[in-house]
Amino acid sequence: MFPNTTLLFSELRASGGAPQSGFELAPVLEGRRPSGGTGSRIPLPIRRGPPTMKGMKSRASKTFSYSVFYEQAAEGGYVAFVPALSGCHTQGETLEETERNVKEAIALYLESLAARGEAIPEEGPSFQGRVTVPHSVPA
Repeated sequence: MFPNTTLLFSELRASGGAPQSGFELAPVLEGRRPSGGTGSRIPLPIRRGPPTMKGMKSRASKTFSYSVFYEQAAEGGYVAFVPALSGCHTQGETLEETERNVKEAIALYLESLAARGEAIPEEGPSFQGRVTVPHSVPA
């Protein structure tokens, strides 16, 4: 199979001395160890077979709800953004398309957070208002 290789079945054992279940050894190369020693064999354990359900984490499904703000774009169409999810925004030609796009953007945003192990924000109460401020305009 590989020149200068051997299989070492006795070297893959748990701390108690029993072989580890579900593992087998790949060929190991004769020669230098990573630590610099020579003439030693380095076993390479490989997991065989499908993962067991016992080792997999279960994922619970949860529904999240976020406020979305839609604005009409000057060049046409609409822009949507989600204030609770910094940087989460999208656009579309119609409000319906924009809504589909923002749902997808939110789903991808949450998936990205979960993949990095970050907490998924839950939006608290939000309020919307309008304020008027005086501003002097040069004549």
